[in-house]
Amino acid sequence: MSIEHDAQGRFSPEEAQNVLVPCALGAITFEIFESFKSILFAKRLSARHPIVFENKPHKVKLFQVLKKLVTVKPEFILGMGRLTDDIMPTIELLLKKDTDDLDKLEVKLLNSMRDFIEACGTSYDKMEEIDQTRFQKVNAQIKDVKMDLDKKIKEIK
Repeated sequence: MSIEHDAQGRFSPEEAQNVLVPCALGAITFEIFESFKSILFAKRLSARHPIVFENKPHKVKLFQVLKKLVTVKPEFILGMGRLTDDIMPTIELLLKKDTDDLDKLEVKLLNSMRDFIEACGTSYDKMEEIDQTRFQKVNAQIKDVKMDLDKKIKEIK
């Protein structure tokens, strides 16, 4: 696929070929998010078994990436259930873990999660009023989870 430019060599959104670029980037982002979800999930064999967080360094880095992504494109993270259905369950699982059972990487992960959730709230606050209306329920969840994360981090210290 080629990208068409105007007479001065600049990107031209009027050219038919360039209309496809945002669609292609959207598809790539969607595919990447599917890979993100595979990193997010934690395992629990049964209610009697402890929660197992594999790939903790990857999860820490992923939450740093998600933090950046939500500041650039908040609608992508806050919409379509990505935050509530895909990301929040992992955060809630870590919150359920006893504070005494958290290892160093899980504490770092907890802090990364808190930074990400804080960025979600900040991004929501910067949205236009019409967009804020669409994401009111999500914002309420963000506030609740942020309080829970703050409480858990305070218990650790």
